[in-house]
Amino acid sequence: MFALGSTLACFSDLWSSRRVLSAIALVAAFTVLHFFGPSVIKSQALMFMIAALGVVWGTACTPVLHRAGRFGDFSYGLYIYAFPVQQLVVWASANQLGFPVALAITLMSTLTLAALSWHWIEKPALSLKPQRMRLPQPAVT
Repeated sequence: MFALGSTLACFSDLWSSRRVLSAIALVAAFTVLHFFGPSVIKSQALMFMIAALGVVWGTACTPVLHRAGRFGDFSYGLYIYAFPVQQLVVWASANQLGFPVALAITLMSTLTLAALSWHWIEKPALSLKPQRMRLPQPAVT
């Protein structure tokens, strides 16, 4: 996933101005890999497609994404809580849940923890951070 994201970042000038066409090409490419690729890739093609589409659409400035931060910045909480929650869901279910159910439980639990973390820990901690002093602007003559 990291290599895929890095590759997309390196070649962002090729796809960022044509997101719809890029998304269609990604879906087509990963669909072909899913049905005709090596067995190692077949099982992971859907995950790679979701990740690639997440990068392509997530870097766009759409009205929905632009307003997403109005409730807070949950990104760090999602980052730090995702893996422990995933492991807890797998452990608590004795690995008997299907992927969609485990993903839904993990997403909802992680998002809840991230929101609580933002409002109860991160935002109050950021208010303790010293404010930057603005330097006076030189007069333009």
